[in-house]
Parts: sequence; structure tokens; C-alpha cells
Amino acid sequence: MDKDIRVGLQKLQWVNNADTFVHQCRGSCRDTLRKIKSFQEHDSQIRHEYDKLSITILTQIKKQMYKLPEFNDIQNKELEAKKGLFKGSFEKIRSLLIENYKQLFMDHGAPVQREWINTMRDLDKALEKSLKLSVKATLLDF
Repeated sequence: MDKDIRVGLQKLQWVNNADTFVHQCRGSCRDTLRKIKSFQEHDSQIRHEYDKLSITILTQIKKQMYKLPEFNDIQNKELEAKKGLFKGSFEKIRSLLIENYKQLFMDHGAPVQREWINTMRDLDKALEKSLKLSVKATLLDF
């Protein structure tokens, strides 16, 4: 978008017709808005997956007496079910991040790549927080 505007501002003169310049700028703005909306939508979906993970309780404990083998079987089955949920969330998050990178960050220079790395660090911290909340909820349930 900056490139389109800069070219127009440097080469456009008062005697020229500005319609083409305005049309190009509006197209660039539309494209930029589409990319921003896509990024925001993907970010929202990723945060939703984090929220889903953070409220996941990893055990299934009822108020009853268990024999140890029975208790272990129930917990192993529950962990396998939650493992599927975690894998599904991970795959969704991974695919959204790959799509974001390809659409917005891949073909750009060092400053944009640094922002991508900062975004990844923030998302890693948020994922770590979600996993800690899941473990905390499990321990409180236990």
C-alpha cells in the first residue's frame, strides 16, 4: 500500500487525472483490509482453541470408591479422549498459523519477520498459560 501511494505522490502532477491513482490506492486499501480481517479471524480462532484447552479437565473422577485397576482404566480412557482433543486443537492452530504466515509474512523483509517471531512468542506464552490452567483445573477437580 505504501508503495502505491508513494509512487502516486511522487509522480502525480496537478495536470494529470487522479482517478487511476485513487482507484489503485483504494484497491490496495481493500487488499490490506482483507488481510487484516483474515489475520484477526485466524487469531480469534486460535484464542478460542486456547480457551477450549484451558478449561479441559484431564481426569474423570466421581465421588465413589474405586479399586486401583478400575480407577487407572477410567483415567487412561479419559486421557486418551483428551489427547484426541488436544491433537485436534494443535492441528487447527498449526494450520491457521501456517496460513497466516504464507498470506502475510513469508514474502517480506526482516522487520516483518521480527514481528512474526514476536507474534509467535506471544502465542507460545498464551498456549503455556492455557495448559497450566488445564492442569490447575484438573488438580482442583482431583
